[in-house]
Amino acid sequence: MRNTVWRVQDSSFAMQLLPEKYMLDRSQPLRCYATGKTTWIGGSLPGIVWLKGQLGRVPPVLHYGKYFISDVFQDREGNILLSTFDQGILVIPNLAIPDVIDPFAAEPITALHISRRNGRLYLGTTRGNLLEFQAGELRPLVQDGNRPVEGIFGTPTSERLIFQGGDEIMVLDPKAGKMSLGIKSALKDVVFVEPDLAFLATSRGIFRCEWKSARLPTVMLLPEFAFRIHHMVEDKRGNALVASTSRGLYHIPLNGPSKRLQLAGEDVFPTAMYAAGNKVFAASRLHGILVLEEGRFIARIVPEIGRMEAISKLVIDKDRIFAKSSHGIYQLGMDGRMERNIGKAFGFLKSRVFDFELEDDRLWVSHSGGVQAIDLSFSALRQAPPQLRLVKVTVNDKTASASVAGDFASDERKIRFDIAFPSLRSRETLRIHYQLEGYDNAWMLKLDDEFAIVYNALEPGNYTFRAKAENQGQFSEPVAYSFSIATPIYRRWWFTALILLVAAAVIGAIYRRQMTLQSRKARQINELNASKLAAIQSQMNPHFIFNAMNSIQDLILKGDVENSYSYVTTFSNLVRSTLKYSEKDFIDFEQELELLRLYLSLEKLRFEDELEYVITNMVDEDIQLPPLLIQPFVENALLHGLLHKEGVKQLLIRFELREALICTIEDNGIGRQRATEIRERQRGEHESFSGKAIRTRFDILSDVHKGEFGYVLEDLMTDGEATGTRITCKSLCGAVFSIVFHSFAKPVHS
Repeated sequence: MRNTVWRVQDSSFAMQLLPEKYMLDRSQPLRCYATGKTTWIGGSLPGIVWLKGQLGRVPPVLHYGKYFISDVFQDREGNILLSTFDQGILVIPNLAIPDVIDPFAAEPITALHISRRNGRLYLGTTRGNLLEFQAGELRPLVQDGNRPVEGIFGTPTSERLIFQGGDEIMVLDPKAGKMSLGIKSALKDVVFVEPDLAFLATSRGIFRCEWKSARLPTVMLLPEFAFRIHHMVEDKRGNALVASTSRGLYHIPLNGPSKRLQLAGEDVFPTAMYAAGNKVFAASRLHGILVLEEGRFIARIVPEIGRMEAISKLVIDKDRIFAKSSHGIYQLGMDGRMERNIGKAFGFLKSRVFDFELEDDRLWVSHSGGVQAIDLSFSALRQAPPQLRLVKVTVNDKTASASVAGDFASDERKIRFDIAFPSLRSRETLRIHYQLEGYDNAWMLKLDDEFAIVYNALEPGNYTFRAKAENQGQFSEPVAYSFSIATPIYRRWWFTALILLVAAAVIGAIYRRQMTLQSRKARQINELNASKLAAIQSQMNPHFIFNAMNSIQDLILKGDVENSYSYVTTFSNLVRSTLKYSEKDFIDFEQELELLRLYLSLEKLRFEDELEYVITNMVDEDIQLPPLLIQPFVENALLHGLLHKEGVKQLLIRFELREALICTIEDNGIGRQRATEIRERQRGEHESFSGKAIRTRFDILSDVHKGEFGYVLEDLMTDGEATGTRITCKSLCGAVFSIVFHSFAKPVHS
């Protein structure tokens, strides 16, 4: 038969036709799915019905009316998976968990209150309405609010309720009805110290309300606390109030002066407070949960909730702590240890939690999915965690074996471990603990939702990675993976020893080279000094002195006092200047020129009127050059070229500056060939300086100053016969020592 549902008995295989009401008035084809002893009936229209136990006792209810269910499947954990056409997969962890009493989609519930006197549940909505829930029915109490109800407060011995109604604080009394307290402020907390005496914590301060009749109470603002109050509870043993304010935490005796409570000299700003027995519990983001007794801090509880979250509501019951934060509701032990994360098992872990109330072992929770009653004794909350599996090990972004111990190279230092676990039910409540022995032996807690642990830059060494799962305080067996990272070559002992040996060899070579250079430089300086001495000796040789003195003597004998005096002065100046300049590396070009003039003026006495010389200076820049550099060439021209010349002896000296300083010396002497023949015949000793000493000095100057010093000798020919000699001297510094010698190679401006 079309569009009928039959039930088959397990023992007798007898078929039973279900009433038409299980078809939910649908004429379209139906589909049936079985998960254990539960039957699911769906079709081409949205929603699905599930059947279990004796039929007929409970009328069928359509679930998930917004979804088109295409398939139903039950996994190994007992989760029911409902496949939809276009909105993913719906997961039902356990069918025994009661659903919300109402989704309140249009008007979410922001505040809850359980009356201990009559067991009724009061609900405040985002639109300021007040509802009552009893025996499965909802009844409106107040429907004229215009702002969300942030809190509902009452006393166990009375049905009187205080709540926020619009812009004012309202009272709902069974006898007097609803009335305003005349306080236009935001209500934060209420403490009933007696059935007819309450203290109200508001954004304007603390108000004292006392009912002396069934009508309106007398209301008075405590002048000492006329500022914003956040939370307030009663310290029964101390007969006082404890208030969290914008200025800190205060202990306020009902009959006595108040005092500000500080911890280690600093103010405390609790985010939630609760009074249990004779103690007050104050939750603080910085300090955890502080325990106070008679206005003194006596203990501290650090909640083990994975992160120091801001607790917005706190309830203490039967050695249990229930704490609400932006991430859900936690149940903790009195030592702060996590007992369970109340969430996924009841389908609201990722929903926003507005408020909760505790009633024995039942927890009423208002969240974005509706209002739900949770049985805290439900065994599903204590299920064991699934076994972890190390599915992949990645080394430098390349996959390695997860089952074989790894031996990695020194540059393979980025290690990633990917962990998986076969569970849908425990996925949101599961927490991963891990450690890396050899890096940090302490167990770490994975705080994010990614089940991958990454180490970016491990040092060389041996390591063992371990991880284990925790579900509601229960731990699985850990998984382990051992690996090692090789020590790089540059950190091994033999490499260090080799580097030290190479460094020692290099230092030794550098030292030997420096010593060689120093020795060479010292030798060159000695040779240069020797060449200078040779130049001085040439300048002051006995033959020159003897000739000069004879010439001066002849002038004296002739009675030419004026010229004799002049030549004596010239001779003394030449000697003094020669000794003075010989100590210097460089002298001004004008000084060298003046020294040359002094020398030639004395030599003219020797040759008398036969010697004619002209010095042409075409250099108009300030330059420098080594001392006594030109005089030896002039002396050679006089000694070897002009001395044996008959008739007028002419000597031309010209200085010019091009890319280098050029000095040209020309004479009309007998030429180099005849001069050499005469010298060899006379076997004179002056050649030792004139030739060898000059070349030696020029070589030393070129080497020491990294420049170019040289000269060129050539004969002046007339009709094929040598009629004189030209000497061209050149001095040019190198770029390496341009700072020192540039002045003598090119113009230097003073």
